[in-house]
Amino acid sequence: MKHKASQQRKVDVNKIFIFFLIFLTLISFNKIFAEDIPTIVISAGKTLQSKSTVGTNVTVISGDTIRNSSENFLGNI
Repeated sequence: MKHKASQQRKVDVNKIFIFFLIFLTLISFNKIFAEDIPTIVISAGKTLQSKSTVGTNVTVISGDTIRNSSENFLGNI
């Protein structure tokens, strides 16, 4: 009877060990792939920039235009 209990305990420890190894492997892969994605910060600035550095067209809508509009969505103005 003690022999079966000992074997069962070894099986449980092996399962926990395998689970732990898989867990560590998944965490390490997550860190590897996360480093490949660059961080891009987009913020408003008051200095002029050329179109080549901005990368796309930008349309400025004044506060008065928004207030005087009857549209519910900014994209419709």
